[in-house]
Amino acid sequence: MKQLLTALMLCGALLLGAKEINLYGNFAETQKNGVPKGWNFIRAKDYQPLPKFEILRENSANILHFSDIAGKYGFRIPAKAGERVTITAKVKGKGRGWFTVEATSASGKWSGGFPIQRFPLKEEWNEAKVELRIVDFKKIPTGKITVLFGADNGSELFLSDLKMVSAAQ
Repeated sequence: MKQLLTALMLCGALLLGAKEINLYGNFAETQKNGVPKGWNFIRAKDYQPLPKFEILRENSANILHFSDIAGKYGFRIPAKAGERVTITAKVKGKGRGWFTVEATSASGKWSGGFPIQRFPLKEEWNEAKVELRIVDFKKIPTGKITVLFGADNGSELFLSDLKMVSAAQ
């Protein structure tokens, strides 16, 4: 299930012990190009055109808003890695959002991906939460993972307070 990624990217290494991973999920700082700190755009044809995005302010929180999601597979954003991860975010919008994980060897060779875990997007804020247990694929020991989130084609996603907790098995 190797799919090319488009959107914003933040990569990390395998982490041991239970602790919160900094995903820069408060969206408080931006780079010169307007993209949130720690994230970069990646382009691939199946995710074109790129969704529109903006950082909004609501009730003292920064909100990352994606709209016009029209790519064949929607969009994905890689984050940090761990052996067992719990990903949470405050979300609202329309359609469906999702989290998933893809694995690589310690040297970065792609080895496999987990099924997408979808959640409904509603008009009011609610918490999306997914827990994934990391495994080896194709007999290749997992050395790193990439946690991805996104939304289905035609959806609209508002996302805030993105967090991930990583724990050793």
